[in-house]
Amino acid sequence: MPKHSFICCLAAYKRLLIKDRLKHMGISQDNLCVIYGNEEETIEHLFFKCQLSKECLGDIMRWLNIGVTNIDFRGLDRRMTRQVKGKMCRAFVLASLAVVDYYIWKERNVALWE
Repeated sequence: MPKHSFICCLAAYKRLLIKDRLKHMGISQDNLCVIYGNEEETIEHLFFKCQLSKECLGDIMRWLNIGVTNIDFRGLDRRMTRQVKGKMCRAFVLASLAVVDYYIWKERNVALWE
């Protein structure tokens, strides 16, 4: 879906307004993760290192039967899709990850604003 791809594109280019960027711009007072509050909220933390994202990505990896750990945006495409055969299967894996990233972003915003 376009909204999933849009969030992934903003995240890949580090254009999402996360607390790290908001603090740098002088809008936010702190830059702690709003979900668990124990680490600095960066793109890498929010989508790959936060406990919520680790659980979500781990579940989707097990569901897709992909054995990749310690993923990030730089190696996401190559390392994951190497294990998947066929163009349609690769597209499905990347679309699944886009959905996970979108809902992590959505949950982060709920934690921030509600």
